[in-house]
Amino acid sequence: MKGKDLINSGKWANCYICEEIFKRKRETYRYCNICGEAFCEGEHGTFEGKKMGICVRCYSLDIKNK
Repeated sequence: MKGKDLINSGKWANCYICEEIFKRKRETYRYCNICGEAFCEGEHGTFEGKKMGICVRCYSLDIKNK
């Protein structure tokens, strides 16, 4: 189940980068609008202006494709 699904059902989700890369659990209510995975705001993702959230992985892929 993706972070978006957990968060939309009212549950906390773990930041996927913290969990997969650093083997730690950091709960959040933030998720990436592109991939749907949960992220830590400020460290592994951001909200720009009034746009939806984006994780660092999707942000870097978006920059490469422009």
